[in-house]
Amino acid sequence: MSEMDRLITDLEVPPPRKTSLMFRLKLLMNVAVNNTNPRTIAVGEPSWVRGDYPPNEINNCRYSLVTFLPLALLNQFKMFFNIFFLAVAVSQFIPSLQVGFIFIYFAPLAFVVSLSLIKDAVDDIQRFLRDKKANAERYHKLLPSGEAVEIEAKHIVVGDLLVIEQNCRIPADCVLLHTTEKSGASFVRTDQLDGETDWKLRFPLKTTENLTNAELGVLRMNLRCEDLHKDIYKFVGQAQCSRRQPEGVTLENTLWANCVLASGTVVGAVIHTGVDTRSAMNAAKAASKLGLIDLLELFIGILCFGILVVLAFLLVVQQGFQGSWFVMFIRFIILLSAIIPISMRVNLDVARVWYSLVIFRDSVIAGTLVRNSNIPEDLGRLSYLFSDKTGTLTKNIMEFRSLQMGAQFTLQHRDVEDFQQALSVFFASRGGEGRVSTRGIVGFSQTQIKEVGTAILCLALCHNVTPVTHEDGNVEFQASSPDEVAMVKFADSVGVKLLDRTLKKIVLRVTCDGTEHTLEYEVLKMFPFTSERKSMSIFLRDCQTNQFYFFMKGADVKMITVVRKCDWIDESCQELAQKGLRTLVFAQKPMTESDVKAFLTAYEQANAVMGDSRPVAIESCMQTVERGMDLVAITGVEDQLQDDVTNALETLGMCGLKVWMLTGDKVETATCIGRSTQLISRQAHVEYLLQRSRAEIIDRLDQLRQQYDPLIVGDYLSTKWALITDGTSLAICLEDDIQKTTSRKHLQTLPVLQTPVARCSPTQKAAVVQTIRKYSPNSVRTAAIGDGGNDVSMILAANVGIGVEGVEGKQASMAADFSITKFSHCLRLIMWHGRNSYRRSCHLCQFIMHRGIVYSVVQAVFSVLFAGSTMSVFNGYLLMGYATVFTMAPVFSLVLNEDQREDDVCEFPQLYKQLIKARSMNMRSFLQWVWVSFFQGGVMMTLSLQLFGDEMFQIVTIAFTSLLITELVIVAGGVNFRILWKQRRTHFWLFLLAELFSILAFFIAVLVLPDTIDKTFFFSASFASKVAIISIASIGPVFVFWLIGKYILCRPQIAKLKEDW
Repeated sequence: MSEMDRLITDLEVPPPRKTSLMFRLKLLMNVAVNNTNPRTIAVGEPSWVRGDYPPNEINNCRYSLVTFLPLALLNQFKMFFNIFFLAVAVSQFIPSLQVGFIFIYFAPLAFVVSLSLIKDAVDDIQRFLRDKKANAERYHKLLPSGEAVEIEAKHIVVGDLLVIEQNCRIPADCVLLHTTEKSGASFVRTDQLDGETDWKLRFPLKTTENLTNAELGVLRMNLRCEDLHKDIYKFVGQAQCSRRQPEGVTLENTLWANCVLASGTVVGAVIHTGVDTRSAMNAAKAASKLGLIDLLELFIGILCFGILVVLAFLLVVQQGFQGSWFVMFIRFIILLSAIIPISMRVNLDVARVWYSLVIFRDSVIAGTLVRNSNIPEDLGRLSYLFSDKTGTLTKNIMEFRSLQMGAQFTLQHRDVEDFQQALSVFFASRGGEGRVSTRGIVGFSQTQIKEVGTAILCLALCHNVTPVTHEDGNVEFQASSPDEVAMVKFADSVGVKLLDRTLKKIVLRVTCDGTEHTLEYEVLKMFPFTSERKSMSIFLRDCQTNQFYFFMKGADVKMITVVRKCDWIDESCQELAQKGLRTLVFAQKPMTESDVKAFLTAYEQANAVMGDSRPVAIESCMQTVERGMDLVAITGVEDQLQDDVTNALETLGMCGLKVWMLTGDKVETATCIGRSTQLISRQAHVEYLLQRSRAEIIDRLDQLRQQYDPLIVGDYLSTKWALITDGTSLAICLEDDIQKTTSRKHLQTLPVLQTPVARCSPTQKAAVVQTIRKYSPNSVRTAAIGDGGNDVSMILAANVGIGVEGVEGKQASMAADFSITKFSHCLRLIMWHGRNSYRRSCHLCQFIMHRGIVYSVVQAVFSVLFAGSTMSVFNGYLLMGYATVFTMAPVFSLVLNEDQREDDVCEFPQLYKQLIKARSMNMRSFLQWVWVSFFQGGVMMTLSLQLFGDEMFQIVTIAFTSLLITELVIVAGGVNFRILWKQRRTHFWLFLLAELFSILAFFIAVLVLPDTIDKTFFFSASFASKVAIISIASIGPVFVFWLIGKYILCRPQIAKLKEDW
């Protein structure tokens, strides 16, 4: 039988998959449909029916054409303001409740809802266009003839064979069948999947690696896949061709969607499409975050509604409950409904767009992006900041620093000459009887020279680094970890250079007495590093001596279990960690050829096992060789600190933020980095929570609380301290049944400490944030900052997520609410932009609330003085103009205001700390504005009626003009013109322009609406004097009380700070 005949021999065809009606309906309604069942894919079988596998389309739209109006309207009418005004507008169809034109009540609601619908529609159309562009990308599909034809990404289906070229995005999850790379493996870039920029090696199936495209085109293969899940680091499958032994398919044989092929041209068989791909399943849509201002807005709305009900009830009481008093009660609610600030939502949305634009245009923090414009105010009320370490506080740029080969034998990175001399003797003696000459080398024994040579060989061989030569001749090292690159570069600096690395061999060039020699090693099997095993290992054959070796490196907690008993591992690792170095332990084990063959056979059998038992079988197989190994060395690698990170952390602490550092490194490393970054101040007492039992942890927390609670005075602590814990202790603290008993007690102490958490997994990082949020008041805002894919869960769990575009890629940046280029930029983002956004939005909400209450009080006084009349004091045009054209521009221009000089905000972090106390907008401030509104509304209407009540038409003119001038003056009184003139002169002129626009718009309305305003009276001297008297009477006392409170009873905070300074 020929090779071609053998390839096309029939296999059993999997049963067809039918498309259900429910599947079609869900697709129509834009509902993600995952097929989680195990699947067997018939590659090369045209008759196989694929059925209900999802289409290979990217779909980030929130709505479909069918669901847009129902769902968008439903989202709009979840809000209290919209529901209330909808009820008011609908009530005007009932004759007994009608108090004005229907248009007057429907127009504001329709305007607000329409703007929101248009915004949703524009956002969704933009998503659709982006998706359409991605779905139209063209790829090549391999036909049975061996030819490749173009196909759009959205038309790719399960079972297709794709030809993917270098630097192309992988459109669907595939199993790698063939690569053109000489090394027999291709690299992929996974930064958009797991956040890591380092290239990953992927290997084709052994069954298909040597087949041509023509042979692959007619290949008949069944691919069995495990149950669908979203773990990107795990895959269990099996490939079966006719008359061949089944081959296990692992993660190393896969190409996940949205990764980029970095080398060669490959052929892959599609196994998952659309929402079934690992990328789509891990791109969990972040829950819509509700900002603190949104909660306060709802709070204000409910309080205003309460005031409305009270006013309406009092008006009914004033009538003595005569007649249909309940109908009158409803009519008064409708008449005074302007007290509910329906325009607040629109104003806040537009303000947030402005805040985002200001942040984007800030040259001091260039590159900062706002990806979620709904929560910029939350930056001004942060209480906790949870930070990753590697790549966030540090640069993730590794430098080799130390190599320890014995309890008393350590060499540093600067001892290059010592290394070179020892290596020269070591390699000169290779091939002898193991004896080396120490002549000419001072301070090294024969044993130490051998230890140095063996250690450097381990660094140069035990890794997953591949040298890549670019067109300009420069060599770049690609690896899954920057630690490995640092070690390979160090080996190169002392004379052991990595020349070549393929799937089958490693070639080194060593320098011995000025002469260069080449060493070649055959790669028998390599096991990449995984977070579960915390190690990587490799089987090699020395081509010069034909000796077999098993090299392994990993974390100390793993390596202690595989090396022979040694009493200096723990002490050495702790010593290096205390210097802030990342440690790895290296070990080796000589092997015989028969031992290696036996292991590889057993491993292939374990790897062919299907289902959840495969990892267990593989681990059992690995344990046969991972024991009794010889300890070679312990390395120390330094991760450089980010620029200005120390100043940023120190200043954030002065702002009142509690900073937690969550890292996967050792406790000692976390402590050292905490010290060097000033996260742990020099004067602070360091306490540890490293217990291993539930009872011990609870006792320890109680002990700390009893020790430090008496030292808390208000918001200050007389003795600074920091708590350091690790993932094991943290996991116990996060158990559901003890959270309730420990978290509340612990949180009493947390506001006065900084907490580095070591050995913390990505899941635990998110759990920490969730626990703090769960057991803290709603007013406590948390932020999380990170730079890698492993930080995404933490970023999504916080109220505010900040992503750093770093060495590990952009996944954290893309998932975050705010994206920055380095950690120190978060200081200005929080202190300046966050503070301004919060204060501006607070003032905006308060003035909008004041505007509505003042009018409602005017109307209420009018109704009282006119025997409980439900007639509106102003006609519909004036009422609509008052809330829109006449006052909208000045009120909105409050987003241009700055209450403090920029230099003062940066110099005195205590200005930010005051915001955490929520004094800018709380019940007290609300009642103050209510008092001002009632006073001004009552004075205006009473004086208009009692002193100048000659004619109703003139009363309306006087009252409305006084109301408008009062509002404009009150808004202007809230602006700091001196600061705007000095540092934001453009904002100064814009605010004046907004005030002039309102006045001009009112004058135009007087001219074009003669039935609304008495034009003759309006331009008389009598009118001007009466309006001046009423305006002064309503504004003057308020400003007198404001001046007394600000400059006599309470001095300005900045003056106190400067005096103390």
